[in-house]
Amino acid sequence: MKKCICLLIVCALLFSLCACGEIPMARKMNTYIMSNFYIDWDSFSSEEITDKGSAYKYYFNHLSEKQKKAYNNILKEVTEAEDMFPEKIEVPLMESEELTQVYEAVAYDNPEIMCFGTGASIITEGDFCFFKPDYTMIPAEMRDRTAKLSQIADEICAKFPDGTSDISKELTIHDYLVKICYYNNDAADSGMAYTCVFNGYASCEGYAKATKYLLERAGIKSICVTGEAENLSGQKENHMWNIVSINGENYHLDTTWDDPVKSGSSVSHIYFNLTDSEIMADHSNFETDLKCTATAENYFNASHSVFSDAGYYSRLNMQSVIIRNLEKGERCVQLRFSSKEAFDNAVYTLITESKAYEIQENIKNLRPDLNIAENINYSKYDNFNIIELMF
Repeated sequence: MKKCICLLIVCALLFSLCACGEIPMARKMNTYIMSNFYIDWDSFSSEEITDKGSAYKYYFNHLSEKQKKAYNNILKEVTEAEDMFPEKIEVPLMESEELTQVYEAVAYDNPEIMCFGTGASIITEGDFCFFKPDYTMIPAEMRDRTAKLSQIADEICAKFPDGTSDISKELTIHDYLVKICYYNNDAADSGMAYTCVFNGYASCEGYAKATKYLLERAGIKSICVTGEAENLSGQKENHMWNIVSINGENYHLDTTWDDPVKSGSSVSHIYFNLTDSEIMADHSNFETDLKCTATAENYFNASHSVFSDAGYYSRLNMQSVIIRNLEKGERCVQLRFSSKEAFDNAVYTLITESKAYEIQENIKNLRPDLNIAENINYSKYDNFNIIELMF
């Protein structure tokens, strides 16, 4: 569900964008001998560039000094290009694995850098090395798309009153993206934040990059995470999602997996601010040093939608949650239960014993203006102890 960037060198440099569930495509690259003015890397800065690209460069800060210099020169050359992007960009001489990490860091840190294609070359001149990427657009087009993304971010942030909490900002951005975008892994540009926002389709890479971009514009730190996740068929795919920092704690956030395609109904919040152990129910093979252990800003905890049972008083609280959702135009509600035992008992009470219909009748009587449906559909998410009721 993503097109994540991967570099390998076997006699030549291979760049690839790999889609979830697909075999990575790779282009074999040539080695060129060319003359050029070489950079004095000893005096070249490895300090983070703060006025270009993302405000929060997580992967940059995990590179070696030499790699940081390569990152900085790639970022500088691409963002300062005027009429045409440079044919080649000098980088310090390094091993293929090191250059792979640099390229991934630039791509994952900076959603605004959307000009790279699926192929690239390594160019050598004796002991000197150059990065020669394929480009999918000219600088003017990238500047135009970046400006449009910035305008959308400004419009969203302008709606946040002073004092708006980070989780409220995060929820607004999450719901905005999930509502305007649908999953499409086939289009060549589906891995771009711009495509997610303006074309209304994206691979998981596009969702994750758009999420990172908008969250950071709202002042919330976020990174893109790569790993694997189980699809609807239970098969593992390459995947990309986010880790966000809310009130000083880290949480997993997966806007792709919360797309209505997943639930078949309205906006889902199953993957909104999960711990490492929770996300590992169907996500795996991800590595970061950001540990996610807090639970306070999990959607269900924050929205008081976690229940220890489905008894009479709990059903009254469920009724309030459902009304709140209906008032917002959401025709479904997700209810989380505190344990597997509580979940199983709730399924029996609400579904088998039809207590969900009792809640429905109460809402009809209390709020006829909400035009609640006659039938109720439901879904179960056993991995997360969640029942979804659709009205």
